[in-house]
Amino acid sequence: MYFEDLSPYTYALPKSLPEGVEIGKLASALNVGWLENGYAFDVGRTPWMFRLTLRILDQDLKNLMLGDHECDLCEGEGRKPTGNGEIHVTGPDGVTYVAPYLIVHYIDKHKYRPPQAFIDAVLATDR
Repeated sequence: MYFEDLSPYTYALPKSLPEGVEIGKLASALNVGWLENGYAFDVGRTPWMFRLTLRILDQDLKNLMLGDHECDLCEGEGRKPTGNGEIHVTGPDGVTYVAPYLIVHYIDKHKYRPPQAFIDAVLATDR
């Protein structure tokens, strides 16, 4: 499922939200890392501390869905990585970013470089 980076988050808003997630934050949240084959995305290096912190954050998934989304950027036959949840990160400026679980895979395997604002928000998290 594709959403342009830093576009308004709308994916799960009509659905019920998990306990602990405030609708106010998600109502103004921004998308990051919702990649899909056929849509261009930025590539480049990311700081190692960002990648490490993101791996910690992906253990606390939000909005778990009933089905899995398969990475359609991976080519060839065989098993492809899947994900079914979201990572929510709120930066020091109060902006909340919502990324799919597969963002870690996109960064590692496909060299995706998220927007700097998201990288900064992850690095500023207290986890």
